[in-house]
Amino acid sequence: MHRVALIVCAAAATAHADDRIDLVHAPEVRLLEPVFPLDRHISHARRTKTGTTGSLALGLDHHGEATGVATLGLGQYTENVIAAMRSELAGGADGLVRGRHRALVELRSDWDDELVGALAVKAGIDHGLARGLAAPRLGVGPHSDGNAAADGMVRIGSDKGDFHWVAIARADAGATRWLDAPGLDRATRKAISLGTGQTSFDGELPRGSVDLLRGRVEHTRIQRPFAPAGAGSLDTIVRAVELGIGMHDFTLHIDHELLAVIAVDLGWTWLEANTAGGTLRDNAFRMRLGAGIEWIDGRAGWPRRTIGFGLGRTPTHTPDGQRLVSEWRIEGEQRIETEHFVLGTRGGITWLTPIAGASAKTLLGYGVQLDAALKLGHGIEAGVYSATTYQP
Repeated sequence: MHRVALIVCAAAATAHADDRIDLVHAPEVRLLEPVFPLDRHISHARRTKTGTTGSLALGLDHHGEATGVATLGLGQYTENVIAAMRSELAGGADGLVRGRHRALVELRSDWDDELVGALAVKAGIDHGLARGLAAPRLGVGPHSDGNAAADGMVRIGSDKGDFHWVAIARADAGATRWLDAPGLDRATRKAISLGTGQTSFDGELPRGSVDLLRGRVEHTRIQRPFAPAGAGSLDTIVRAVELGIGMHDFTLHIDHELLAVIAVDLGWTWLEANTAGGTLRDNAFRMRLGAGIEWIDGRAGWPRRTIGFGLGRTPTHTPDGQRLVSEWRIEGEQRIETEHFVLGTRGGITWLTPIAGASAKTLLGYGVQLDAALKLGHGIEAGVYSATTYQP
């Protein structure tokens, strides 16, 4: 897929081109931009706890057809509440093409309360054409995918120092509906995690935890509209058991100059799938090293820089659940914004290898997106972007 568009942007903040490359391991730091603004050039007295970002991009693609992208971000932060929302819609001459929506609400007690803890609820919905380098369980075709997670922590150790020992419990669920995939209908997922680790109630470390021991079990049911010849069931069941350590949404907001989200996961995964051809079992090493960082240079708040990075190995399954696969992936994002222009890149490379099921060769996928915009003044920008992906 290759697409080039001329865009004119009317923006409350810097507009972003349609994100056509999916970054699986790099955290979504943009969701938190309205909550933790980078604004050291504004006095402390004028800093607000409520933020809004948004943009509207209109232009032409390389076929000469109209295209557009709209984004909206909202956020609010207090000592005890974090709330954020970000939505992105992309359309063209044929109507709505794709959308991505994320929301987060987190409640935290004061550090000196009798019961110190936190509860976070996070949800996300993707719909329409798949982004390049989407997760293997989703495939490359159009789909609707929704996920929700609840994350709870309660202090179990002493309150000495900046970090506190906490007991951790997480529950998540999701569903995928394929819109144009012969032999596939929908998949439902549910999982629960238990662990222990440390977290901070410091204002510069506003959310996240260091998980020193974590266990997780996941159950996925994949439904198909018809069964292969000789198969007695339409459903495929995939079970996963995980053990590991790492960092979960570990967030830093330092002096209103730097915002970073760090995600680390090191461990082992055991997979089992009840398929049409029998039961598949295997286990493999699992790894995720991801970071999303934004910061500003200069006394006037410019330039503003963004770096995202992800490296990981994920034992998972194909969309139909008939193969267990392992995906190695390296991905990244860079962006620089000055008073006059914006330049950005985004991309990645994946290697997908079957580990159980029908034999096949390793599949290579790659994608890259480039965008550039010139600021014309009064929140208006003009620019171009190009996105190319290959995913068999």
